[in-house]
Amino acid sequence: MQETDEIEQGLMTVVYDSNRPKLRSVLLVIQHEFNEIIRASFDSRLNDKHSVEVIVLRGNGSRFQPLTERLISQKGVMSVELRPLQAG
Repeated sequence: MQETDEIEQGLMTVVYDSNRPKLRSVLLVIQHEFNEIIRASFDSRLNDKHSVEVIVLRGNGSRFQPLTERLISQKGVMSVELRPLQAG
């Protein structure tokens, strides 16, 4: 995705250590900081150690990269992938 002020859409996946105390709460706080671009999210356990959060994004494209950077910088977050979605 390009850094732009245009309205863009994307799908973000965050894989993290679900046994790390308070990490889920930290991820939610970060999401609230970016609530203007987050349209929906859901969380699911992958196995005994890992969970995945799927986040649907729509809004100012220049905000997508800062969200990605905030999430990946958290201890216990193993990967953050951002994929653009093409509308119609």
